[in-house]
Amino acid sequence: MGAVNGERGRPGATNPAVRGWSLLDELVLEVHALSARFPEEERAGLGRALRKAAVASAAILMRGTLAGEPELRRAAGLSLRSLAPLRYQLYLARRLNLMDLRRYRAVCMRHDRTVAALTELCESEGPGERLAKGRNASLSAGLASPDILPGGEPDAIFARPAD
Repeated sequence: MGAVNGERGRPGATNPAVRGWSLLDELVLEVHALSARFPEEERAGLGRALRKAAVASAAILMRGTLAGEPELRRAAGLSLRSLAPLRYQLYLARRLNLMDLRRYRAVCMRHDRTVAALTELCESEGPGERLAKGRNASLSAGLASPDILPGGEPDAIFARPAD
């Protein structure tokens, strides 16, 4: 497979969305190449399940890119969940001797890097959120009390009960 765009020193290395997408795209390509080498009877069974899990994960992430930062992070979480069955299916393919140990380890390492990148994307903050946090920090620094609701009343939900 070719070099991944999200690797250190490459464009997109610091952008979690680009890194996550690049690694996931490479994983999809690797799963397709791997399953194409399965015997005919397994290409329709386990090979199809592997391809479906990988492509579904990528499609989920791609849909999230169209809806903005919060939705992208939510899509990354859904994409992560769809990768879990893929890992087991890879293990099963190895147990059934459909791939050698070297190839199994290589695809699992790619899977692990993809999971790590998507996890980072789930946990990342977008520029809009950093700006909002900056505004909140200035409000709590004295421009307004965080204990007062917009109507001017104390926030009774967070008030301590009297002893």
